[in-house]
Amino acid sequence: MDDILTDDEARRILSRMARQSDPQAKVRAIAALQRMDARAQGDDYPDWNPETTARRLCEAGGAYGALAAVGVYVQSAKTLIGMPLGEEILPLVKREFPEAFQKFLDSLPPGNEHHKSEIVKSASGPIVPIGSFEPDGATANGHSATNGAALQASEEQTGSGTGLTFNHEQKEWV
Repeated sequence: MDDILTDDEARRILSRMARQSDPQAKVRAIAALQRMDARAQGDDYPDWNPETTARRLCEAGGAYGALAAVGVYVQSAKTLIGMPLGEEILPLVKREFPEAFQKFLDSLPPGNEHHKSEIVKSASGPIVPIGSFEPDGATANGHSATNGAALQASEEQTGSGTGLTFNHEQKEWV
């Protein structure tokens, strides 16, 4: 029991932690796995800054990585204004985790109502690729990265820019 963990054992444990429901545990586990991979490739994170960290979380954890990035940022900054890659990450989190997005908004300190409206406006933008991660319905230059699985509706289509998406498989707006 006192033996040192092998890399494979550590990866299994961290991977299990990354699948837990606690967003902070997810972030820590994903970051630890990324550090292990980076060290194996000779990269000791020399260029890591908040934007790189958010991008790599999304690349490693997909939508859950985006959720983890938002959770960490809102807890430390007490706002979502100025979040690294916020315009790319917030629309995805709002679509995939609407209850969590609302909880993030509700957790902001009182007196920042103008921040909330800016955050909601930013979160109503298009779903776009984040680094090498391409969420369902991501669009780039007007083209769907997922062959139309869930295209972001334009303001003309929705009439209000509410960020509705059209599910082509079910033929309905969601």
